Amino acid sequence: MSINGKSHGLEMGGVYRFGAVSTCPPDLEFVDGEKNWFFYTDSPNKGDRGLRPQSGIWNPKKIQVDGIARTPLIICSSSPHQAGSFETPWSDVIRPEDGYVTYYGDNKDTSNRDATGVKGNKLLIDAMRQHHSSLRQVRLDSPPILIISARDKSGPTSGYKTVEGIGVVQRADLVLQRSEQTGEVFQNVRFDIVVLDIKSDLDIVPMSWLNARRDPSISAAAAFEFAPRAWKTFVEKGIGSIESIRRRVLRNFVREESAQSPSRGSVLEDILLKTIDYYSASKHDFESVAARIVERVFQDQGLDYRTGWITAKSGDGGFDFVGCIDLDRHGGFPSSRQVVLGQAKCEQSATSGRDIARLAARLRRGWQGAYVTTSTFGKKVQQEVLSDRFPILLIPGARVATILKDELDMTGSTLTDYLDQMKFRYESLPRGHDPESVILV
Repeated sequence: MSINGKSHGLEMGGVYRFGAVSTCPPDLEFVDGEKNWFFYTDSPNKGDRGLRPQSGIWNPKKIQVDGIARTPLIICSSSPHQAGSFETPWSDVIRPEDGYVTYYGDNKDTSNRDATGVKGNKLLIDAMRQHHSSLRQVRLDSPPILIISARDKSGPTSGYKTVEGIGVVQRADLVLQRSEQTGEVFQNVRFDIVVLDIKSDLDIVPMSWLNARRDPSISAAAAFEFAPRAWKTFVEKGIGSIESIRRRVLRNFVREESAQSPSRGSVLEDILLKTIDYYSASKHDFESVAARIVERVFQDQGLDYRTGWITAKSGDGGFDFVGCIDLDRHGGFPSSRQVVLGQAKCEQSATSGRDIARLAARLRRGWQGAYVTTSTFGKKVQQEVLSDRFPILLIPGARVATILKDELDMTGSTLTDYLDQMKFRYESLPRGHDPESVILV
């Protein structure tokens, strides 16, 4: 179905040429062999241009429909090739195949004490309030979030846009960030955006819907008819339905090693390499960092997890730290608690199957393993874990770096200061030997 003859759509994962309008005029469908962003987003509405984002968080002009102000949509544009620069000191996390985006707002002014009042941040916070409303009409008027990034099939680059998905704002947190260039600390807002599953719409974001939302002569209810099915479910059922409509792509269970390491030259790679160097003379001290990483993995998923202790340096017997998950904290019975044995490796070579096997050999029935490495897990190791059905959580270098980056953003610490604190934690954590006793503490 089309509005005013326009039926173009934006393809999930699609790469579009994005440049000056003079070199990418909207009447050309292809430029330099790629689809032309301005052709596919051109608006038939009188007085409207196509979608031409000029900033990281951008929206077309707001319109009035029956006396109600409507923000048609919001575009969040990520520039991974600029991450760590003065212009973009933060590093977004974009995982459309897993249905989520962690997007950092647009405050860069270190003198600004209220990041929530910055134009782009305020726009997304207002959208979040609408997305979380219990009123259907408010959700109907709420703007979809279109996520795009500056990359093509080969990786981060300027001059191209990749469509990462359409979504809603699940959460917003105030964070402290440090500029990689100036070292100054400033306040910003971190947004968690859920990417919706639109496979029933052939993974196409319909421009007929977006253009209808931009047209003041078309009501929100009329524009709603052109929306993807997942968006309709969200509007009808509310924010509580998002897990049922989150995008998840079924993939081979074995991950390539390249996907387990940060991108070359990225902020995350720099964090990982500096962490490895910090512990080059005392690899045992990395165990406290690994224990914290496992805490974050479980706690970020809402699980009640705590670290029990670090094992003695003299001989870990196949594990470096012990933790406990309580599956029914309010029940009060130890039978709801699960032992977690953790292994930590601060290394650059791929993890060997022998180390995984040593950890697996220590697991008893009902226990969980967690293996944290600054490196990667080879295909053979992963296949062994799968075929032998070892209950082991594998955490490679890329995820370690991502969590460390988030920790630095939340605390406002430098990496060295943070690792110094972790070293103090290593010394202060108790030492133990009987893993089972952790459930009684």
